[in-house]
Amino acid sequence: SNLTISSNIESLFISSESTTNISGDIDISGDIFNNGTLNSSTGSLTINGANDQELNGTGFKYLFNDLSLFH
Repeated sequence: SNLTISSNIESLFISSESTTNISGDIDISGDIFNNGTLNSSTGSLTINGANDQELNGTGFKYLFNDLSLFH
């Protein structure tokens, strides 16, 4: 299945055989659990939680155009 995200979110869980597309400039303040594919090939993805965040999962297929990590 495919999902397109076009606004800021707290956390993200991507199930196996799923693709999530990031559209525009998105902030994620929580964790990312990726068991599928995360595609951010347009716009930007900013990971900017106030606490430690986790990038985890079995998929680890990431396509980034512009990635920023803050803590």
